[in-house]
Amino acid sequence: MTLLPDYVGWIIEKFYGWSDNHGGIEKVFHKDELLANITLYWLTQTIHSSIRIYNENSKRPLTFGKNDFIRIPVAFARFPKELPTPPRSYIEKDLTSSIGP
Repeated sequence: MTLLPDYVGWIIEKFYGWSDNHGGIEKVFHKDELLANITLYWLTQTIHSSIRIYNENSKRPLTFGKNDFIRIPVAFARFPKELPTPPRSYIEKDLTSSIGP
């Protein structure tokens, strides 16, 4: 018998945390959907490359100097279950203009 990879719990936790499931992940996702995602990573052995950016960003977060600005058009969307984001004032200080509520 093969044990499930360690990342299975991590994947399920992400689906749970990023959805409006009100305490029941199966209210939002069918077991087949969850298993399909787990199987995709397991069979293709791509879980490490898919989460590498999170690890790298935690070690060297993006920083801006006092006079550094993003000068090209950009957009920022914040969704209710999105990962924590910096305050709007912090985001706006690095942009040359701001539009939206």
